[in-house]
Amino acid sequence: MKHGSVVAGAEVHASPRLPYLIYALYALVNIAYALSRGPMPRPELFPVKKVVGFDQAMIDAIDKWRAKQKPLPNVSEAIRRLVELGLKAKPK
Repeated sequence: MKHGSVVAGAEVHASPRLPYLIYALYALVNIAYALSRGPMPRPELFPVKKVVGFDQAMIDAIDKWRAKQKPLPNVSEAIRRLVELGLKAKPK
């Protein structure tokens, strides 16, 4: 029997490097595809940033309001919605 010949019922040993080689090829293909498409930055919905201070009572009130909203907004979205509601409200 020649070295490297195939025999029915014979035990076959796969290289332990094979999964790594397959993953490396997969990663290279994905990187090449991403590079061919060029940079695609995500559009920024809220480009103007402001730093605003809150005391703990206000944070607690915002969190309480958030908990009643469906779906639950993140803190930034909750503050934007509350500001919007406040701006639409009629003065007393």
